[in-house]
Amino acid sequence: MYNAYQYLDATGSHYLLADAGIGTLAERGAMWLFVRYITDRFRADTSFAATVAFTRKLEDSTRTGADNVTAQTGVAFDTLVARWGLANWVSDLVVPGFTARPELTYTSWDFRTTYGSLHGSDPANFPKAFPLVPTASAGDLTNVAGTLRAGSGVYHRALQAPLAAAFQLQFGDAAGNYLPANIVPRLTIIRIR
Repeated sequence: MYNAYQYLDATGSHYLLADAGIGTLAERGAMWLFVRYITDRFRADTSFAATVAFTRKLEDSTRTGADNVTAQTGVAFDTLVARWGLANWVSDLVVPGFTARPELTYTSWDFRTTYGSLHGSDPANFPKAFPLVPTASAGDLTNVAGTLRAGSGVYHRALQAPLAAAFQLQFGDAAGNYLPANIVPRLTIIRIR
């Protein structure tokens, strides 16, 4: 839980897949969260036996990495990563009128409750009640800058009032130029209410 907290507290600073060795604690937390997510989504039922059966499929395959995950789930890896990224924020989010779609949820953990409890009992190691706190701005003032690491995401809430004027989002560099065609960033939007 500590490793996952470290990842969720700074998602944009860590890779989903370690780029060296076994990864940092936060990267191991990201990996654990991802395996937990796909296990919750693709095991036959919520039993321990079904959990073991699914994870054994991952381990006993001759395939590795993204190819193995796609083969065992039947869903493209980039689709799973996008859904997982959203699930990290919305899985047990409580907002009047909002319910996350099943593919955007963890079924074995209620992270907001778990981290809230850990925060209450150990605030030195868990300083926030929930570590993933998106930045926010009015939609037309959205400006997010930085480096996006492979498989991870940056969370930002673009707050748009009803009937407010439309706005555009542009992926670009610091000079305002569009990104080169060989860079394929992913933007995932979810309407909370």
